[in-house]
Amino acid sequence: MPLWRFFDYINDDGDDVIEKWYEAQDDDAIRVQFDATIFILAATEDWTHRRVKSFKVLTGRHAGLCELRFTVEMERKKRRFRPLGIWRKDSRDFVLLGSCEKSGRILIPSNAFELALHYKAEFEGGGGRIRERT
Repeated sequence: MPLWRFFDYINDDGDDVIEKWYEAQDDDAIRVQFDATIFILAATEDWTHRRVKSFKVLTGRHAGLCELRFTVEMERKKRRFRPLGIWRKDSRDFVLLGSCEKSGRILIPSNAFELALHYKAEFEGGGGRIRERT
């Protein structure tokens, strides 16, 4: 039985924001690595332990968000992905609010963090809904 549960955020427009990103990926390897990262984290007791490299609590202007982290090597190039979400207080629930690819200081899409913060505020204000990711 998993220690953690993952949820997709469905915004007020009815879009499952993480599933939309997931389906838009141009290579199956990205989806497989995303699924593997979630599978491993679901069974990991303490995400904040220094050995856990696939999770990070964000600070500064992105405080309140967390990112999952994974890399896919394709054609001798490493592509870094950052699914974004919130760790629900006093639970082992993680709500996915979107994702981006990070290349140096460039984000694809460029507004991924701002959009995730918008969805976080929307969700915490009673908007949208969540669906357990299975």
